[in-house]
Amino acid sequence: MKAKQLIALAIVTVAFAAGAVYLTLERQAEVTTSLVARKGIFAGLIERINDVNEIEVRDQKATVRIVRKGDQWIIPKKDDHPAEFEKVKKFLVQMGEVKALEPRTSKPELYGRLRVNDVDENDSRSILLTLKNASGEVMAELIQGKSLVGLGLAEKNEIYVRKLGEAQSWLAWGLDFYHADSDLWIDKNVINIERHRIRQMTNTPTEGEILVIHRPSPEDDDMVAPGLPEGAKVDKVKLNDIGGALEWLTFSDVMPRNGIDELKPGGYARYETFDGLTVDVALHDKKGKTEIEDETWVTIDADFNAAKVSAQLTATEAVAPTGGQTADKSDAKEEKVTTPEDASKQAEEVAKRVSGWAYKFPDWKVEIFKRGLEGILIKDKPAAQKKSGP
Repeated sequence: MKAKQLIALAIVTVAFAAGAVYLTLERQAEVTTSLVARKGIFAGLIERINDVNEIEVRDQKATVRIVRKGDQWIIPKKDDHPAEFEKVKKFLVQMGEVKALEPRTSKPELYGRLRVNDVDENDSRSILLTLKNASGEVMAELIQGKSLVGLGLAEKNEIYVRKLGEAQSWLAWGLDFYHADSDLWIDKNVINIERHRIRQMTNTPTEGEILVIHRPSPEDDDMVAPGLPEGAKVDKVKLNDIGGALEWLTFSDVMPRNGIDELKPGGYARYETFDGLTVDVALHDKKGKTEIEDETWVTIDADFNAAKVSAQLTATEAVAPTGGQTADKSDAKEEKVTTPEDASKQAEEVAKRVSGWAYKFPDWKVEIFKRGLEGILIKDKPAAQKKSGP
């Protein structure tokens, strides 16, 4: 092919690509404009969204009810434990503002392809989202179908839906995919105390020696274990894991605290911070039919004692704690200690959060709570025996 032909072809290719980009941008602009101009699927719902008193998410196998109780949203199925407030808030706003992009099928025999058929139909994979007011009256009902995001066909929030009782289905925008699983709605945050705040930890096992470790000052990265046997070597990673056991602590299951009354005591750990906060972690063992079915449930209590505020505290910059709420973990390394005032406030918040509950944590976390002297020592490998000759 001649040079002039190649140049001409390149110009045409560039022009075509530029045209495609222009059409794409133009299409995006049209979609954005139409979204702004388009009314929500539930006209006027967003103005009445604060009247919602109950949320129900239902599929063929499960139903999750989330009910407003005072200033909280609770899950009756989980003994009225609080739901994750930010998720509930996001869901309500999305229900109030979800917009219909394009009409889809209105033929019942085709609903199944989009998963917008009624939940009670045979082999239905749809999910019914329902909002009710304090009188139990239905404010909105929406059948949630396939998510195009989940299928890799959209970047964000595009999903097939159908209002219950109406024939027309829609490709909608602005609604995440929600599941009928209480574990995905419950607030699993328990406490967050950055490891650099921990001054001392005392582990009292049911058997064996009490382990006491401490941090010399708020500026020290490592915990230390005094009074070790002569020649003993400490595994610093395992030692410092104990000091960080209360960072970003979330549970895997929860039950009312009175459910531990019949369980066997499994040890006790006390964490004390430089700023006067004390957290008590009590373990309760439940014997299963087999070893793999054994469980450990944990209760937590928090208190503030101004008399235990370390004099070393004033030497270190103070930052506000994050309590049991989610925060930016990228800043965790910069957070060292808090002011006594903030620690006192955190103690109140944590005490309110954990009062009346017992938690199940992952096995690796329970092992850290139970870790005693033997658990932090480096064990010497047995010397290899020399093979004797024939």
